[in-house]
Amino acid sequence: MSAPVRITDAAGREWRFDRPPRRVVSLVPSLSHTLAGLGLADRLAGRTVFCTQPPELVESVPAVGGPKDPDVEQVLALQPDLVFMDMEENRAEHAGALLDRGVPVWAVLPTSLDDVARLFAELGAVFGIPDVAAAQAAILAACRERASRSWQVPIPVLCPVWRQPYMTCNRNTYIAALLRECGFQNIMDEASERYFRFDATMVPGGRDLRVLLPTEPYPFDEEMIPVGAADFRVATDQVFLVRGELLSWYGGFTAPALATLMDLHQFMLESATDT
Repeated sequence: MSAPVRITDAAGREWRFDRPPRRVVSLVPSLSHTLAGLGLADRLAGRTVFCTQPPELVESVPAVGGPKDPDVEQVLALQPDLVFMDMEENRAEHAGALLDRGVPVWAVLPTSLDDVARLFAELGAVFGIPDVAAAQAAILAACRERASRSWQVPIPVLCPVWRQPYMTCNRNTYIAALLRECGFQNIMDEASERYFRFDATMVPGGRDLRVLLPTEPYPFDEEMIPVGAADFRVATDQVFLVRGELLSWYGGFTAPALATLMDLHQFMLESATDT
């Protein structure tokens, strides 16, 4: 790093980096995966129990608890020079405890794919790997370009992220932005809250609707497909199980998610034509 790098994080805090961080604790599974994908796994001094991608992190990097309940003293014992936190996945009191002890906390809150591209650029600048980060950003840009040319008519979808009670998201979220880019119209886009409870009776059902059940954060599985079909008044062939990381893990998972969702969009169109 030839000159100090300054960033303003999602919490509005301004940080100056005079040299690349050497000991990083990531309390965000998406970012642990992304950092490893950028060749920075050796900088990770700590992670959460849910930071399991790539799998080698589980053996090589100690866990400090979950995103909601990290052991702050354990984090401090690792002597990090930077901690990554997400403003929705993590809690403000834990960020405050670390900040009070003089530990820089880089907060993120991506709500669009432009935010993901910007994150790659910032990581490249801060860690002194601009070319590596630019290569990842270029892959993302190419996927976005293909996605923009892959569909004409959006497919209405419902994407629950939790059950008992059911919860989903509005348009101002990363999940909705990702779906939108691939030709899906989140039927809950216009809700006033970013994440909110909803009653299944609010869902219009019908042959045009598709339901996406992500495998996390709620562990939807194959057995939940007929349950979702009954709850939302659609046929079982209108309900699709989707790997949760592809919908909610931003950064390194964004480009693969675009490719997978584009394929799913095409499959839905072809299936509708066949019937």
